[in-house]
Amino acid sequence: MSESQVIEAVRAPAGTAPPGVFRPLLQALAAASVRHALLRDDPLALDAVRDLDLLVHPKDVTATFTVLDEAGFRLKRDRRLRRKWVFVRYRDGRFDVVDLHGACVQNGLEYMDAALAIERAEPTAGIPCLAREDAFLHLLLHNLIGKRHLQAKHLDRLRELQAIGLDPARLRLQTARYGLDGIVATARHEFATLVQDTDACRTLRTAACRALWRRPANIWGGFCYRWGDRLRVQRRPVVLALLGPDGSGKTSFADALQAHLDDSPFQPGRVYMGSWGHDLLPMRQARRLVPPQVSHTRLLLRRLGMPAAVSTEEEAALVERRNPVRLMAAAIRYTLKGAGFHTAIAVEMTYRYVRHIARSRRPVVISDRWVHDLEFRQGKVPFVHGQRTRGLWYRLFPAPDAILYLTTPYDLVEKRKPQLDRRQFETMDAVFRTILAPQHPLLLVSDAPPEAMVRAFLTQNWERILERCNRRA
Repeated sequence: MSESQVIEAVRAPAGTAPPGVFRPLLQALAAASVRHALLRDDPLALDAVRDLDLLVHPKDVTATFTVLDEAGFRLKRDRRLRRKWVFVRYRDGRFDVVDLHGACVQNGLEYMDAALAIERAEPTAGIPCLAREDAFLHLLLHNLIGKRHLQAKHLDRLRELQAIGLDPARLRLQTARYGLDGIVATARHEFATLVQDTDACRTLRTAACRALWRRPANIWGGFCYRWGDRLRVQRRPVVLALLGPDGSGKTSFADALQAHLDDSPFQPGRVYMGSWGHDLLPMRQARRLVPPQVSHTRLLLRRLGMPAAVSTEEEAALVERRNPVRLMAAAIRYTLKGAGFHTAIAVEMTYRYVRHIARSRRPVVISDRWVHDLEFRQGKVPFVHGQRTRGLWYRLFPAPDAILYLTTPYDLVEKRKPQLDRRQFETMDAVFRTILAPQHPLLLVSDAPPEAMVRAFLTQNWERILERCNRRA
């Protein structure tokens, strides 16, 4: 991340809506002769909209894809959705999202004729919007089927449409085909009750779903929506693992990244995958078996005159323990303890991985640390033995999709964690860089505010993350 990128990221406030985000897109659709209409958004307040719901004519879907691609939007795949597509773009420090509808579908159930709704659309401020009858049907069924109650943010609009007056004949053109005549009539007559009584909403929702399930296409659409995300071979989300020495800003960066993605289609999960804390299983007794810094097996081999590389600490221990019998007993004891410790760690990390990553339905999971944290005893001092065993464990454990390696000058680290001395920090940095070299991590210099770093990181890498998400979908 270059200095100029950080400066530009700081200048672009996160979450602010630059003017003219969606208006040029709607103009481009009109220029391409794409028949379209806004579903729920206010055409007079488009500058404040971050998620645009757009209905297009079923025959103009392909042309719409082309216009969106030229505008920088990329498709985010979701196998649950039927004739609905999510397009996303990251620009000016925020995500812009277009929910593109090629049919009026909610939870996989088609409830209204999109082509008829487009033909009857009425312009407001030069932008096509649904006619009164279609707008009422859409808001009513969108809330009943999808939300199981009438959302407060849509009540004023529904009341307004009721008060203006709806043409029964125009309503019937939409509802008769889907068997919703009686349901919509009941909703209009008992609207005041539906606003206050969630049980009445559920009852009416059940009746609406029964009517819609009679259509064969809705049977398949409802099945895909319910089970499409679960009946798949690749369930794992895209995993972004944050690694780096203590004080490099991993947790702060993870917090900022999660907050930045929360309002986007990525909606990340969060997990701690370090080896020295946040246990989900009872690990207190097992952690007492942690191997010492010296290897008694090496000491025994050296004492018996066999070639074995030893560290400075092991040289000192070799002088104190000259009795080969005692060294053999210590080697056996610590070998058994080490095997028990690493087995317990493997069980704990596997359980954590299965629970928070493999079974996660989130498209992205942000991991604070990864299994490479086992390289340091108690997360602080690097082990001088057992590299081959740990290397095998790193290869067997599922690799993350990307490793973000955070590093920073020690002068900044000293302000964050004064208890961490320079030598310890530089040692951790050197060890991490060595063991992570085969993984080709993405280096991030954390010398800027976390929010600015996140914006600069996403500006360069959001399309790669989206591509990985689409592979899994």
